[in-house]
Amino acid sequence: MLTRILRCPISFFDTTPSGRILNRFSKDIEFIDNTLTEISQSWLKAVFMLISTLAVISYSTPIFLVTVVPLGILYYLIQ
Repeated sequence: MLTRILRCPISFFDTTPSGRILNRFSKDIEFIDNTLTEISQSWLKAVFMLISTLAVISYSTPIFLVTVVPLGILYYLIQ
């Protein structure tokens, strides 16, 4: 949206009030702020759950590490 505003002719700025343009930008920024907060919170929750699950499985079944570590390395190399 910023690129389009910057490329607008001067007549656009003469006819469109600056408050309307700023209002549109503030709505977009508010949406991004709220969405980004929710997504990052969900992502962190999922990562911590994954790490804690792997830690519990590794503690209760140590042989799990013998199979998962080589598979993780293989996956990293193939990708």
